[in-house]
Amino acid sequence: MLALSWAHSSWHGSAISRSPRSRQQHLQPQLQERLQRGWGRWLLSVTAAVCWPAPKQRYRTCLAASKRRAELLVDADHGGIHPIMEAIQQLRKEGFRVHTTVYAEPGRQNSKKWHQLFQQRGVTFSPVQRNEEANDIAIEEQLGQLARSKEDICIALLTADTDFLEQIRQIASLRKKNTWVFVPTGGPASIHPPLRRYKETDAHVVPLATSALKAGQPQRGQGVKVRATLEADGHGSVSMAEPCASSHLDQEDLDQLRNSLQELGYCDDGFEGKAPLPSVAKFWFVNRLGPLTVYPTQLAREAACEVLQASRHPTPWARCRDDHAFFLPITSQANSSQKTLREYGSTKARRVFRGGGPFMLKDSTDMVAQALQRLGYLDQGLNTDLPEALLLFVNRPEHKHTLRKKFDALPVSSDTVVDVEHKMRHAFLSNHSSGKWVVAPRDAEVRQTLCKKGFLKTIEAPQPEVLQAMRRFARGLGLREMRSYNGYVFIIQQHMYSKDPGRVGNIEFKI
Repeated sequence: MLALSWAHSSWHGSAISRSPRSRQQHLQPQLQERLQRGWGRWLLSVTAAVCWPAPKQRYRTCLAASKRRAELLVDADHGGIHPIMEAIQQLRKEGFRVHTTVYAEPGRQNSKKWHQLFQQRGVTFSPVQRNEEANDIAIEEQLGQLARSKEDICIALLTADTDFLEQIRQIASLRKKNTWVFVPTGGPASIHPPLRRYKETDAHVVPLATSALKAGQPQRGQGVKVRATLEADGHGSVSMAEPCASSHLDQEDLDQLRNSLQELGYCDDGFEGKAPLPSVAKFWFVNRLGPLTVYPTQLAREAACEVLQASRHPTPWARCRDDHAFFLPITSQANSSQKTLREYGSTKARRVFRGGGPFMLKDSTDMVAQALQRLGYLDQGLNTDLPEALLLFVNRPEHKHTLRKKFDALPVSSDTVVDVEHKMRHAFLSNHSSGKWVVAPRDAEVRQTLCKKGFLKTIEAPQPEVLQAMRRFARGLGLREMRSYNGYVFIIQQHMYSKDPGRVGNIEFKI
């Protein structure tokens, strides 16, 4: 009504004087002169509709309607709330109205922090019943629907892996939709494989810090202070050192290293990223080049590049025979802190340091058992049960992810112990992983719980005494009966964290 009445009225200063803006004498003289010359009534009507002072609520509605909509799909299997909020903020800065859908297991809404996120305007929680591919299937279906939609919307994805790479490549290549991919890196973005792969598509790719603390880490100038060294005899060690400087290798150096290792069989043909650490370590070990610093990983690649480039004449390097397995043990994931960053340089460095050091094993019929012993799942005392050790190993959250995503080797209920051992042997010998495997669960928290509940007098009690206390505690709660010390630590820890929204079911097989 305002636009029509203004368009059909003659220009009079008195008419303008009735508006709030004219009373404050804010009308620009140039615009006033043009209007007095009798510019088109259509222009007047449009100008009135857009510029004429309106109630605040009407202005906000028009402004919101002018923004394009962005649909942000979040694969929340890995990662916290911080990268989600960062992604939303990034899209809003670009002028999008953002609707976010978080895909996670149903129990995630029981977390206070996550529940608060789900209550925010424009955020929807999509609970996905747990199986190992649940989130992927749900997100792939939604990506397909958005891509087929005739609406002018922005398709945005937040993910920590490359499961959606081909689908994003296809959607972005059509150039019909504005496509964004957010990747939580948890470290230097330049060396993060999923980020690099998504950047090969036509999507707009944005690295995100996994936490507010890590977001500020580069400004503090922290560098990794841990060194892990593989010795010539296959054993290894860890030590503290000065912060590691950035790698001096450029992309050409890295490509040459990968190509050289591919020619020698240490790196799979068709692999396009940086040479995996197991490939570099096996090349160094098999050719008997002495000790090798394998962490930070860049130091191993730099050493291999230097050796290969220094050989001016063709060198009879030993070819890969796929008969060695490289391991870089790490501890469980822990929350980052200022103290950890000061002492180790990063949470990953702390995990490597506490893992005890790398090692190399020759393939054999009992290689899997040897590996589990070195990783702490088996010993000659209270942990002699191989089937149970395998059960604990495959149920480590990080192992589930690695075995499923990289090797398609996650055990199923019909598998026997022999089947599972065969799958683990294949994974250990492969060059597709980083060689990082998590050591057996530590019992400190369980000891504290047993003392608190009156089952143990002191947290420093010997293991046989702790084992008896764990058995009584587990029996009282009706927990599963186990056959090893580590087994009882495992089930009691599961009970302690049974309300963890990120927890998924166990992998079971015939033991």
